[in-house]
Amino acid sequence: MRMRQPPVLNGRQPRMRFEVAYHQAVIREVKGGGYLGVAELMNSTSTSLESVYTGALMHWGMMTTSIQNIVAIIGSMTGCLFCLWWMKMLRLPYTRLLTIGFGFLLVYQVCMYFYITPTLNFERLIFPTFIRTFGYAIFFTTLTLYLEELMPFQHFFMGLTIAGFVRNGLVSAIGGGLYGFSLRRHVADNLVSGLPFTVFDSMLMGIKQLYGVTCLIGCAFMLLLMLWHVQPVRSTLKRLPYWNAIGRAMRKELDKD
Repeated sequence: MRMRQPPVLNGRQPRMRFEVAYHQAVIREVKGGGYLGVAELMNSTSTSLESVYTGALMHWGMMTTSIQNIVAIIGSMTGCLFCLWWMKMLRLPYTRLLTIGFGFLLVYQVCMYFYITPTLNFERLIFPTFIRTFGYAIFFTTLTLYLEELMPFQHFFMGLTIAGFVRNGLVSAIGGGLYGFSLRRHVADNLVSGLPFTVFDSMLMGIKQLYGVTCLIGCAFMLLLMLWHVQPVRSTLKRLPYWNAIGRAMRKELDKD
């Protein structure tokens, strides 16, 4: 009785596996970089626009704004506990937490767009500060888990350190510089517009306009995140085939051989 020989893999199949794995790794890195860039752009408004509003316009001192630091600590701890409850108690996929965290960052931008007025009470900033730090903690906790799946464990801490340098150094500097330059241009345009605007009015309008532009960018990115969870849209946007489709194609080639 002649035994059937196991199929021999040809040279194209290991190359196919390598190319698929390489392209998926590149797509994950691009997605992670996009998430990081847009989230840091959204989070830079608190240090670039809100600080100008509270310090240069409203003249609130450090003793007043220090309450925001306490609220920020509470919001960050609550966001981390929410991630723990989502993944350990509910056992839901953590990828949806990116959309939830970014949604809270977007809510902060919308709140600040409507809160920027000359007669704002400081107590009204407590809720936007909590929402911003809550969403920031959720987003970057999930992004850290995404990074852990992207690379092996022996290189994870090196990648985490590099991501921290990029996030706290390069991206934050770019976001702060972009908002600072845009605010200067908006203030100058408002002053030379011919309308009876003072410097205070021009800066107030410039901050409000930049918050509005950030809201539009955040809404567009939020729409993409929500559509990514819809299977027909994701199948259209994702050009690489799924692993089950690749397995069926390889099985057909093996049967032919």
